[in-house]
Amino acid sequence: MKKILICTHGEMAKGVINSLELIAGNVSDVFSLSVSMEDSLEFVKSKIEEFVNSFSDEDEKIILTDIPGGSTTQAAFYFINSKKRVHVVSGLNLGLLLEIYLSNDEDIVALLKNSVLSAKETLNYLNSSYEL
Repeated sequence: MKKILICTHGEMAKGVINSLELIAGNVSDVFSLSVSMEDSLEFVKSKIEEFVNSFSDEDEKIILTDIPGGSTTQAAFYFINSKKRVHVVSGLNLGLLLEIYLSNDEDIVALLKNSVLSAKETLNYLNSSYEL
């Protein structure tokens, strides 16, 4: 079973989950971690560890972060090599979250790779396609 942690700077995580709920209804397997300026890297790592350890080793734990290289991603990175089925994806947007959450694909690695590719394709600068 998929368990998703949205880990972002500020309250973005809560807002993205709220948007997901508007589209998908109750999302009981999606959790938020909002990081503030006062939170140390060790504190964020401890909160992620709580998330990882709160589920079975058989559950797929997906951590979605906002900024590649940011403190949220740095903290999540520590759990990639654990034997607890932890996957980290950075560059969160609502389309990415929707694709991951709504998918029934059991091959989590393929799902995440395909979801990242799809999310990249949704980024567009629209003015360049608009001609007067």
